[in-house]
Amino acid sequence: MLMVVMERRREIAYLKCVGARREDVLRLITLETLIICFAGGLGGVLAGAAATPAAGTLLRGTLVGYVPAGSIAAPSADIALLSLTVAVAAGVLCALYPAWKAASIVPMEVLRNE
Repeated sequence: MLMVVMERRREIAYLKCVGARREDVLRLITLETLIICFAGGLGGVLAGAAATPAAGTLLRGTLVGYVPAGSIAAPSADIALLSLTVAVAAGVLCALYPAWKAASIVPMEVLRNE
């Protein structure tokens, strides 16, 4: 996200020139990160739920005699929700520094140098 902020310095500077406050920029970057992390986390949860039966079959076939019959691992709504929550929370926490850097941009310096 820090690279996104650095690439969009000029855009953020224009936003601040037309009246965007520090809080607005913080909210913008954090909301973008929240959406990206939610989409990625949801994709990961869905991929994990789809791959769990295949992984169980692969393990059962590879480790014959060591893996009991029946389901090795079954997708759980609790674990899926926890995984999604952790993914989104970690992403938003990691976005706070880039959001702070974006909010700290001085518009005239950016526009003068670029």
